[in-house]
Amino acid sequence: MLEILIPPINTKGNFSFKEPFDTLLKEDLEYTVTSVRSLSDLVNSEEDPLAGIYVASGLTEEDYKYDVDNNIPIVVLLSEAGNYYYVPANRITSIPKVEGVRYQDKILAIHLGSLPVIKNLDTLKEVIKQDVYDILGVESQIEVVLASAVKLVSKEDDKLYTNLLENRATVNKSYRTLYKETKELLDDREIVITKLEDYIKTNCN
Repeated sequence: MLEILIPPINTKGNFSFKEPFDTLLKEDLEYTVTSVRSLSDLVNSEEDPLAGIYVASGLTEEDYKYDVDNNIPIVVLLSEAGNYYYVPANRITSIPKVEGVRYQDKILAIHLGSLPVIKNLDTLKEVIKQDVYDILGVESQIEVVLASAVKLVSKEDDKLYTNLLENRATVNKSYRTLYKETKELLDDREIVITKLEDYIKTNCN
């Protein structure tokens, strides 16, 4: 008995294909199943699956007749770029695991506007990195991306803008640094308190 893979409609993910679709479609890209159609339905709709699907993709009339005789359906795939592909189901070798959890790399982009070229962003990078870890538990890499060409600003305008930024800024150390400094201060005070308590117990009884 002929075994074919017919993915459910709305299935989305990575597929694997036999020739010639393994070169016409990319297995590392996601496709969505929009419909599953029979060859007779395509013909009745006055479409030409022989020319539009088989011959256009490099298959032969014999391949078409075989699929007609064996009732092979056509899987319609939609790429993320918005392109439709008609693939005979017997040319699909694997379909996405519908029970899996979809993952995707993500990047947060923060536009900072124009800043002095020499402006140090280390504290900001450390704060963002720590916030990302605290909220998501993800160890992130923070990189500065230059988004424009260098432009010259007058010294007067630079001074005004720099003073404005300094007056607005409230953080000059990362939260991790502030935490460490505060903990060291509390530890030192705890030592002093312990010594005072010991002195009172020893000398004031």
